[in-house]
Amino acid sequence: MLNQRYLALKAEVKEAEKIRKSVYSILRQERRERQTRRKQDMER
Repeated sequence: MLNQRYLALKAEVKEAEKIRKSVYSILRQERRERQTRRKQDMER
């Protein structure tokens, strides 16, 4: 029974890690886009 619970939790952690990586990727992309826009605004 403990082994089944362990495997279920392990799968949940793996899924949570995928979500975390996706969120960080999106945040990095938004930050880059903001910096690009800021740079373009300064050049005008």
